[in-house]
Amino acid sequence: MSIFLETKRLIVKTPELSDLDNLITLRSDPDVMKYTGDDVQDKEEVKEALVFFISYYNKHGMGFFSVFEKETNSFVGQAGLFHLLFDDTQSEIEIAYRLHKKFWGKGYATELAKAIIQWGFQHLSKGVYSNGTKLRNNILIQPHFSGINNVLFAFVERLLACA
Repeated sequence: MSIFLETKRLIVKTPELSDLDNLITLRSDPDVMKYTGDDVQDKEEVKEALVFFISYYNKHGMGFFSVFEKETNSFVGQAGLFHLLFDDTQSEIEIAYRLHKKFWGKGYATELAKAIIQWGFQHLSKGVYSNGTKLRNNILIQPHFSGINNVLFAFVERLLACA
């Protein structure tokens, strides 16, 4: 597994088949999945998604990655950026993340989002998007967390102010 990017506390690695068990645990947790807009997934669905993530990364050089704590090497969850809804026939790029519950409230989502947005600005000529309200500098962001769009909008505005 190669490192895609690092933050102060996290390592974001490219997806590999060896991630399967970690992803099954993450993507079968109803508490995690209820905030993503996706249903809980069984082993076969997770395996199919993982194979797709690997293929997508190999084709586009971006995608949905596995996230680990630097200090403990514990699997934290997934984060990444990719074409809106993985539809590479259009140019919008979204960011997304899903973390194990035990890592909620530690600031990891903010740390990941900031690093991913920065990577997008440095490596993508088309900017960073998500499926939500258009912001300045060619950015669209909406989390996969229902009910907090205004919070994320303010968060991205603060990130942009610091960029």
